[in-house]
Amino acid sequence: YLYASTAFMKKMYAAIAKVLTEAGNSKEDVYSFIHSVDQKFAVMFDAEEEVQSVLDEIGVRINLQPDGISTIELK
Repeated sequence: YLYASTAFMKKMYAAIAKVLTEAGNSKEDVYSFIHSVDQKFAVMFDAEEEVQSVLDEIGVRINLQPDGISTIELK
């Protein structure tokens, strides 16, 4: 489990960094953003209600089920 989650997080951070870099952000900005996300993630890891509250607030639905047509959708 630990290996799988570590590999997943590394890939997710790399994907975020790639998108931010392609959008023209500097290395420093990308680092700052990813670092901030990591800090928030550590706090929210066991806070499912807070996670859902944030998603509801911004109007995003995340479907990680294999039968989902779209993983991330606007509500």
